[in-house]
Amino acid sequence: DLRAYLAFLQGNYYADIGREEDVRAAIAQLSEATRIDPMYAMAWAELSRVWTSLAATALSGDEARDAYSEARRTGDRALALDPDLAYAHIARGWLLENDRLDWAGATHEYKTAMRLAPELMQNRFSVGSMLALHGQLQEGVRLTREALASDPMVGNWWSWMAAYLSGLGRLDEAEA
Repeated sequence: DLRAYLAFLQGNYYADIGREEDVRAAIAQLSEATRIDPMYAMAWAELSRVWTSLAATALSGDEARDAYSEARRTGDRALALDPDLAYAHIARGWLLENDRLDWAGATHEYKTAMRLAPELMQNRFSVGSMLALHGQLQEGVRLTREALASDPMVGNWWSWMAAYLSGLGRLDEAEA
């Protein structure tokens, strides 16, 4: 449904801005996309990811628990609609990483997403991030470089790359 797709695009636009009020606007738009088309797995997956982002960056206490619960519910819906949707596994990994601090589970979900859609650079960044958190900084650098080579405009990836390089003592590269 074109209306659902337009709401999805608006949701992505607001989510990318990242301020709390914009993330809340993203949730409203993505919720509208799923209301219009309840079978829109991608919209459910993105809604899950954005609920997790809101909880992780702007909420605490009961509000955060409620937002994580929404992320779980909407992510479950995405996976039920399309168990092979890489973005649904990315959203589940993001939830496990932030809500449960289950880095092994998050890594598994990100690797599943990478197997399903190796062309998605978010997968490479996410797996690299988890490997770096597990002390595999060289592998984190390698995968993050691959992601950045494809999409150099993701500022957050550059920040993490600098952190990994700093951890390896490659301070000149990190500063650059």
